[in-house]
Formats: sequence, structure tokens, C-alpha cells
Amino acid sequence: MYPGNYFDNQTAALTAVDIQIHSEHLDFHFLEDNTRKISWLYSEINAETFNKRVLKIKHPTEGGLEITDPECIQAFTSYYPFRQKKSLYGWVIRNGNKAAISLAALLLGIFLIIYFLVLPFLGDVIAKQLPKSFDRELGDLARSTIHEKIDTTGSDLLTRFAKQINWNSKDTFTFEVAKSSVINAYALPGGHIVVYEELLKKINTKEELAALLSHEVSHVEYRHSVRKLCKDMSTSIIVSAFFSNIGSVTSTLSSQANTLSSLTYSREYEKEADIEGLAILRKNKIDQQGMVKLLDILSSIDQKIKIPTFLSTHPLTKDRINYVKERIKESPAPYEENPELTKIFKQLKELYHS
Repeated sequence: MYPGNYFDNQTAALTAVDIQIHSEHLDFHFLEDNTRKISWLYSEINAETFNKRVLKIKHPTEGGLEITDPECIQAFTSYYPFRQKKSLYGWVIRNGNKAAISLAALLLGIFLIIYFLVLPFLGDVIAKQLPKSFDRELGDLARSTIHEKIDTTGSDLLTRFAKQINWNSKDTFTFEVAKSSVINAYALPGGHIVVYEELLKKINTKEELAALLSHEVSHVEYRHSVRKLCKDMSTSIIVSAFFSNIGSVTSTLSSQANTLSSLTYSREYEKEADIEGLAILRKNKIDQQGMVKLLDILSSIDQKIKIPTFLSTHPLTKDRINYVKERIKESPAPYEENPELTKIFKQLKELYHS
């Protein structure tokens, strides 16, 4: 006989009992009423230990037992473990707070891996499955939601300037100048590229402007906006792709078209756009130092007053400037004067002078 306490699951009261342990079942009778005896098969009960000091036995309909007697716990576990259903919950209960903390840390780690690595990866995979024609549709939709004053004279000059550069792309690009005191430029999927007049005022040479446009065109070529949107919305689009089809994915993405002009690119995307931008400059025999000077101009802007919008969406770091310089050293290329570029740029600067 071992001492223990019975509870009926209806009140907090504990009733003293004597317990007998058998190979297939246990019996207990109540000290206040020796005539009342209950027998439970091990197969119909659930048992949990707390720090190996307290044993709780629960019956689905007849209450349970709470046992603290070490000999009783040892006797019971010598039979019961072979029939006990092992569960994560039971392991935590048996091993106490340390187990709970360890499990919580493990689950948090798994969640972070899924959220920051697996979901973005799957989002990028889905982005690559989307047809390129979707980019233009998404870009057109995004452009229709952005209400800006466009300078048609400046846009015509910028378009003429861009036509002097061979983009070697299947995309059809449109170049516009927006009237705004904000320092900004952005590229939308499919080829919409917008440069704000305030940024044009900061640019001093045609090589710097060519570098800026090359950088933005590269964002379009690498589909950075679509890929970033897919990564940001990875949970939604993966659910859409799993339960429906690619059409539902495009609908989900289209619902966020108005955010495309303000997406913040990752360092990886910025590096891709910088490196591809340098390649475009080399192919067109434009001085690659224009990219370095452009970054120098952006880094010299006083950010203590207000961070320029361009820098908030195109992160500028010392590493970024350094790898651009290194890439130019690794891939030097001759450059030539382009009288038409010079002429058009001069006209732009007459329109947008500091």
C-alpha cells in the first residue's frame, strides 16, 4: 500500500487514499470509506511526472490521483512506461522548466529559419515562375496609382538621352521626369523609370546620369521589384499557389501594386544593379567612374535634415562604394566621348540646374 490523493475533476479538494500497484492495473480505496474501492487499467489512464517528484494519474471519466511517495512512483513507473504514450507534451511535463525553455527556443529557431530563409526562398522561386509579361502589367497598374506631376519637356530630353544607350533588353523602357523637391528615382516592373527633378539637379555629368539610368534599368532586368514583393508577401502567395493556381498569385501581387515605387531593395539587389549597371556602361563605352561619382554625390547629401527618398529605398553603404571601385579595377574598359549624349545632357542641365 502506498499513500496518495484522489481528485474528482469537479473540485480542488483532495481525498486521501491507499494505492496498490499491480502489473496491469492499480487499485485504491478511500481512507474515509474503506468500502469504496476503484480499479484502473494502465491502458485507460494517462500519467505525467513533474520533476520526477510528483506523479499525476488521470482517468478520462473518473478523476485522478496525485502521488508524491517516491516508492509508489518508482513502483508505478516500473510497469507503466511500457504502455505510456510518448509525447512532446509529456516530455516537457516530466522534465520541467528547463525542458519548456529548451522547447520554446527550438520552436523559435525553427520559426525564424522558416520566416527569414525558407519563405523568402520559396517566394523567389515563385517569382521566377511568373511570366515576364506579368511585370509590364504590374508596372502599368502601379504607374496608374502614382499621381505625380510629370515634366513633359524634361521627360522628352531624358528619353532622348536614354535612346543613346544600348540597353540590350527585351523590355520596352519609358523614362519620365517628375516635378518634385524630393531626391528620388525608381524603376517599376516592365520598364517604367522615373527620375525626380531634384535628383537631376544634383547630377553633374552625363556619365553620372548614364550610371543612374543603368542602375535603374538593371533593377528591371533582374526583376527586383517583383522578387522583393514576392518575398515580402511570401506567406500569402505560397498559400495562394498551394490552394489555387498562378492566377491567384498574380492577383495577390497586383493588390500591392501601389507599394512598388517605395520598395526598399536589399543589399544583394543593390549590388546586382550596380554591377550590371557597370556592365552597361562598359558596353556603351561610357566612363565607369560615373557610377562612383554618382554614389559620392548621394553620400554627400546631408542626411541629418532628412534622409533622401532615393537612399531610403536604395541603401548606400561604404561596402557598396568600395565594391564598385573594386569591380572597375577588375574590369577596366576604354570609353569614348559621345557628342549627342553631351548635347542632350547640357540641355537637361539648362532645365535642371542647381
